[in-house]
Formats: sequence, C-alpha cells, structure tokens
Amino acid sequence: MPDIISLPTHSGTLSAIDLLKRRSGREFTGSSIDLECLGTILYAAQGTVNGGGKRLIPSAGSSYPLRIRVAARNVASLKPGFYLYEPVGHALEFIEENSAPLSEIADAAFDAPWLGQASAVLLIAAEFERTTIPYADQPPKGRADRYVWLEAGHAAQNVALAAAALSLATVFVGGFHDDLMSRAFRLESRERPIGVLPLAYPR
Repeated sequence: MPDIISLPTHSGTLSAIDLLKRRSGREFTGSSIDLECLGTILYAAQGTVNGGGKRLIPSAGSSYPLRIRVAARNVASLKPGFYLYEPVGHALEFIEENSAPLSEIADAAFDAPWLGQASAVLLIAAEFERTTIPYADQPPKGRADRYVWLEAGHAAQNVALAAAALSLATVFVGGFHDDLMSRAFRLESRERPIGVLPLAYPR
C-alpha cells in the first residue's frame, strides 16, 4: 500500500484584487511553506467539485488527462522528496524520499537555476491518451492534443492565481529537456511533462 498524506481542507477565496497581484516570480526566500498552502494550490489545479467526479478546471469530455506531481524541498510536515497529488480524496501519495529533490529539476530546465531555491516545485504532466483516444477522429489530425494543452493552461493559471492569493511566488516554466524532467520527477512511461511551477515566498 502506498503512503498517503491527507491534505488540510482547502481554504480562502480569490478576489479581483488577487487577480491583479499575479506576477511571475523567480527570486525566492526558500523558507518553509505550510501544508495548507500547498493543499490549497493543488486543489485549485485539480481539485474535485464537492467531492464528486468533476474538477475545478474544464476537461474535454471529462477525460482528465493531467497529473500533478510535487517535489517538496521545504514544506512543513512533508519529508523532502516526491509526491503525486490524488484529487479524489485530496491527498498526496508519497513516491520517494530525496534530500535534494530540486537539483535534478533545475538541471533539466533551460537556464533556470533559481528553481533549486524554491520551497516546492509542481509538475503538470499528462497521460495524453486519456484524451487523444476518444477524440482521435476529430479533424484535423492532432486536434485532441490541443485539448490537453488547453487543460494544462487552465491548471497552470489556477496555480498562479492561488499562489498570488497566498502571497507566494510562482512562474510557469515550459522550457526543459523532456527526458531529464521526466526522470527528475520519476514519471511513469505513459506520462509526458508539460510544465513546472515553483512555489516559494518571494524575496
């Protein structure tokens, strides 16, 4: 049985003022963030609505191809290492302990050494076939892939807005070596990395 860490109930509301606070941040204190903040951000990215099957972000045909993985460096109540967010149940599955979980991630990205100073880094990955198989016949060829990219954009924006509401810095990073990033986050063969988002208090 995998180790499962229940997350605190998500909290807070997002106001128009919070929308105006959203900025791309690359300078971090690296100080600890609490588990409630992380849980709120993960819920914004992939949480279920009222505990049901629907999620906070739109998905073509409710196919939900996205998986959110977490590399925790300095998160209260979490061992440094790698985790997988489980939307149903709002919990983290512990994957692997690692005392320096962000070093490989920073190395995999193009010119982004500052990723290693974050308190945690989220990876938006996708099982493309969950969407591409049911929509394979829609022209033109490759349209189904677009639905996955769009869904990832919805999730990333929700992360950015939730982080702003919690006074945390983040930025979407899409430039990296796919193979290296996949290895850094211990992805399964059916998953593809789409983008990473660091989480930390701004300096």
